[in-house]
Amino acid sequence: MNAMDVVGRYFEAWNRHDAALLVATFAPDGTYHDSATERPLRGPAIGAYADTLFTGFPDLRFELAAPAVGDANVITAQWLMRGTNAGPSRAGLPTGRTITLPGVDVITVRDGHVATVDGYFDRQAFVEQLGLQVIVQPYQHGPVTFGSSVHMASGNPARPGAFSLTWIDVHSDAEADQVDADSHAIMPELARMEGFVAFLATRIGRRLCTITAWEGPDQTRQLLRAPAHRVAMNRLFQDGFAVAAQTSVYVPHRADHLWTRCESCGAMLDRTADSSACRCGRAPAARPPMW
Repeated sequence: MNAMDVVGRYFEAWNRHDAALLVATFAPDGTYHDSATERPLRGPAIGAYADTLFTGFPDLRFELAAPAVGDANVITAQWLMRGTNAGPSRAGLPTGRTITLPGVDVITVRDGHVATVDGYFDRQAFVEQLGLQVIVQPYQHGPVTFGSSVHMASGNPARPGAFSLTWIDVHSDAEADQVDADSHAIMPELARMEGFVAFLATRIGRRLCTITAWEGPDQTRQLLRAPAHRVAMNRLFQDGFAVAAQTSVYVPHRADHLWTRCESCGAMLDRTADSSACRCGRAPAARPPMW
């Protein structure tokens, strides 16, 4: 089998969504690396990576944008990746967006198998085509570490009477992505729980934190019975996953008044008791959630 045939079989495996066949196209020590992987992948890790794409893009397909070129051992293939983000992926929950992403693979062939794949594509273009934000910031500057966050409100206007706080330190970005995925799966469970007020998840470096607001401290125990939360806890206590973790429940020491500004005269209004109108006569705007 010449190099072009090997490359053809490689792309056929991608388009058939056959992770096992894809792995079989590689030599036993073959490696795959692209713009989204931290390091070269080998063996089953290649199949697992492909499966995340097949899940996120059920209609995923690679089309060659130009005839592949190369010599007996090294082939360069320009491609277009097309697909609709109809399932969860490394980028998060499905957006329903369709992508057409150009890229290039440099593929080395040895003894009828793929020895190496080095893939190149624009990660920012990929994220933006999904309708997602691209925020450029340092990982760390002096004592300050940067990250990202997501907030989910329940519509429950109650003043929080307790906060459950968790944090997990992970080994790698791949583990952080798994914790993010677990959080996304837990959110719908939270929305159905009695006394749930709001949820905040943050990712700062390789520490992932969640803060969940409740009407009272005993309501936090509902999480222990939630299926997605139990799956996440079981994963945490498997050998090798994460470095450290901590959970706790806090109750407020003092909750001060809620103030909003009058849209007419600019006065600050005490909304704790939700007065009917400002002194200027203007009805106040809708009161924002407490958390």
